[in-house]
Amino acid sequence: MYKKISFFIITIFLILLTTSCSTSFYSKYRGAYLLEKDHIYEEITLDQLYEKIENKEDFVVYYGQKECSSCYSSVGFINKNAVDQGVETIYYLEAKILSFGGDENRIASMQAKIGFDELNTPDAAPRLWCFIDGEYKTGMSNFTDIENLPFYNSSIELFSYYIENRGD
Repeated sequence: MYKKISFFIITIFLILLTTSCSTSFYSKYRGAYLLEKDHIYEEITLDQLYEKIENKEDFVVYYGQKECSSCYSSVGFINKNAVDQGVETIYYLEAKILSFGGDENRIASMQAKIGFDELNTPDAAPRLWCFIDGEYKTGMSNFTDIENLPFYNSSIELFSYYIENRGD
């Protein structure tokens, strides 16, 4: 009897642990247009981003937050376009980690370290950034609404650029 109860408790614990770990991004953006539960977003910290840059990796970053209506309406499109173009992972950097408490010094530091272009900085969200060999190469910040065809085409172009230029 004791073994059955222990097994039951451990099983429930493991199910809850697995579910909460794998769906944290999805739970934030649940209900977003076109966002599937088996999305390709993987959450990343600012330190992990810097580590990828130092390791000269090729990667794509989505910078946003669920409270931003443009962010919320674009995550599904971005995921769909990335999958359609063959991108396997988009790293999600939550915008709040930079702007919480109005920390403009962290934003300026990140901008200086990465070398963003004038139109694509971390001072607002959403943003989509492409890194090749650890260097920022291109990005997009033209997120307006889900019916905006230039947004759709721009994300496809960014993912195509990434696929063509990454080193495998």
